[in-house]
Amino acid sequence: MRKKILTFGLAVTLFVSICGFTCGGDFVGGGSVNALEHEVITIFEGVEEGSDANINFEHPEVVRIDERFGMNIQGLPADEHLVLEMISLDYNGREWSYEKEFHSEDGNLELSRDEMMRMIQMKTPVDEGILDLYNPPVEKLGGEWNLTFSVRKDHDVLGTTNLTRTYGDPGVTSHSVEDDDIIGEVFLSPGNLPAPGVLVLHGSEGRKAINQAHMLASNGFVALAIQYFGSVNGRPAEQIPVNLQEIPLEYIEKAGEWLLDHEQTEGSKVGIWGVSKGGELALLAASHFEIFGPTVSMVGSGVIWEGLPLGTSSWSYQNEPLPYVPVLHADYSYSFDEASEETIENAIIPVEDIDGPIIAVCGEDDQFYNWNSVETIGRALDRLGEKGFEHEYEHLIYEDAGHFISFPYLPTANIHRFGGGGTPEGYAEANSDHWHIVLETLEQIQDSNGDLPPDDDNGDEKSTGLGMLLCALPLVAIVVIVLAVFMMKKKDGADTDPIGAEDDLEEEDDDIFL
Repeated sequence: MRKKILTFGLAVTLFVSICGFTCGGDFVGGGSVNALEHEVITIFEGVEEGSDANINFEHPEVVRIDERFGMNIQGLPADEHLVLEMISLDYNGREWSYEKEFHSEDGNLELSRDEMMRMIQMKTPVDEGILDLYNPPVEKLGGEWNLTFSVRKDHDVLGTTNLTRTYGDPGVTSHSVEDDDIIGEVFLSPGNLPAPGVLVLHGSEGRKAINQAHMLASNGFVALAIQYFGSVNGRPAEQIPVNLQEIPLEYIEKAGEWLLDHEQTEGSKVGIWGVSKGGELALLAASHFEIFGPTVSMVGSGVIWEGLPLGTSSWSYQNEPLPYVPVLHADYSYSFDEASEETIENAIIPVEDIDGPIIAVCGEDDQFYNWNSVETIGRALDRLGEKGFEHEYEHLIYEDAGHFISFPYLPTANIHRFGGGGTPEGYAEANSDHWHIVLETLEQIQDSNGDLPPDDDNGDEKSTGLGMLLCALPLVAIVVIVLAVFMMKKKDGADTDPIGAEDDLEEEDDDIFL
């Protein structure tokens, strides 16, 4: 009997020890892994047949387009002038490349994450006559394609390797929204696990921003991309107006409520992200409805503008058009300068009423109808200090970027040719810099919902305390066993057990411990 108890006690001790030191260790030293810092290293040997070189490429095997990664190349011939070339195909099968010349002093080349991302963003078409934007050679979101790296000495290839990139996470799933009130598509994070929700708003093109929604879902959000005006499959839809005129804010509220009620969405609020006119709408909707928390306005506006076609406001509330700034000569900067101070004040979005952090992303060289988001958002954000705004806010202004700021780490060549202003270098900086800030802002949905403790000293103390408690469990188990053995010895010495009682207990124990 005593052996059984001791055996069971040791088993319990081992089990609790494992739980304590693994779970407790996670709590003590735990922390979220930044998706933008890809640390997985795989060694590839890329040796050209017939070459004397023995080159090792160290890099991740598969990365998402918004993940940063570095590369180490070893075994290069020392003290040589070499070229590293990166090549990938676009959607039409055309080559885009970037070349880096370097001197291999010690036979090694180490590329930091920042340098590698810069190389990717600065790729250009091999055929200089190609003036298109780069589109990855994938048939669907989540698809993958190869980057090929080659090291050359003069015209001889010394070694090659391939790295796979994915357009978002292949594990993201999506489906159309079947609802009589809204039109949209919802994207679920890999594994369909509960996650904070983000409502995604398109711009004046009138099409769901499904690429952005997919990328947000790839980073652990439930993202709902809705359409709030335009036609669906070439036909008008009952749920939305055809034109960008007097769009009811209540429609955005319904979409937010639908997302919040989704079985995969956790928390009591959802975030909201919008681009261009959708960025204007994101600020406006979040200032009207408590359901929205963290708010991201991408090249949006801090004032309400006249709708398209002209003649009335872009937005309405309770069946009334909202005050707006008229658009003159299809030039928003000129229109803002010509508007009276009273008109501007009436049309400024009350961003101080937003119940969450705000991120506004702007390109200072935005030439898309002289959209002027820097000044209009600046006017709205200036009110926050005066009104005692309780949340964080940031106005990110990129000097050499224009209207088409997007998610990072894709080539930016030719983007300046499409009427939005900016330079390829400016877009590369804006795309890579703003993305992680946007993700960190939207992650605060969980903090505002009370689902996770804030990432501060108090939160660390709580996590550390729980970890210490779990780590202490093995000691508690040992003490319990020692006390049990002591009590059995004491009981044996008293000789008070009736005849046959121990046999009955052993039989009962066998049932318990099987």
